[in-house]
Amino acid sequence: QPYAIPALAPEVVEVAFAGHTIRIQRHAAGQQSRGVHCAIWPAAWKLIDTLAQLDSTSSKGLWKSKRVLELGSGTGIVGMCAALLGAAATVTDLHTDVLQTNVRQNSITGPGSLRVECLDFASAQDL
Repeated sequence: QPYAIPALAPEVVEVAFAGHTIRIQRHAAGQQSRGVHCAIWPAAWKLIDTLAQLDSTSSKGLWKSKRVLELGSGTGIVGMCAALLGAAATVTDLHTDVLQTNVRQNSITGPGSLRVECLDFASAQDL
């Protein structure tokens, strides 16, 4: 496994990934956690594992110069991991406060980049 899964779901989660420590806040400063929006689901851990495995099998780094769009990003941890592997990642959610907080406190170094966008699936304009 290229990361260590925290035993519990504290308000702040630190994950070691690709030689970096990612610090994930599950809520924005001064706000209570919104449950579903701020959870790091088991599928996110599996996707992070898959990103790393695919990258490790590529001689030049599979995700370098690729574009990744994460829908319903919640905390943004998957998009951050993709960016650390070299992708130009866009993370989206209806509530972007947690995403913005996490992107600000985690600098993405190297060829990858990370951008936050608001996306409302109930809005025809957004779709």
